[in-house]
Amino acid sequence: FASRFVAFSIDLAILVGFSAFVNWVVITAMGLVGIDLLAPLEEASANLVRSIMLIGKVALVILPLFQMGAYWFFFWNITGQTIGKRIMGVRVVRVDGGRMTTIYTVRRIIMYVLGMVPLFLGFLWILLDDERRGWHDKFAGTCVIYAWDAREVDHLPNITPRRLK
Repeated sequence: FASRFVAFSIDLAILVGFSAFVNWVVITAMGLVGIDLLAPLEEASANLVRSIMLIGKVALVILPLFQMGAYWFFFWNITGQTIGKRIMGVRVVRVDGGRMTTIYTVRRIIMYVLGMVPLFLGFLWILLDDERRGWHDKFAGTCVIYAWDAREVDHLPNITPRRLK
């Protein structure tokens, strides 16, 4: 749990930093054309400007969420490791020992987000589960292994096929 928590914290710091930079670029670009996204909507002088401000404000919320999903999708689907997981020496794999594929990655992202909603209960489940798998791992059929010098299959939890159904 500790390795995964530190890896998640590293990834979160990267994502927050990147999102802050992207939001700064959007706010600055809009400011260059005379639209202040930080001002209240009521201060807009015309309906068109108000509409653009509303779209911009919504984009400032949606862009970071999209960036998180894209970050996880890219790294889990390509290598099974985000930057934080690579630093901490852990990797996401399928329970059969195979590499992540698109369907496993998408399923894991969906439950990753849903597991955050109830006060991160989906993540805290790792502490209660004998196999150290969170809701996202169980739903997607994945597990997190140490990826140091050994083969992936040697580190898989003891999961029987009937439990995967």
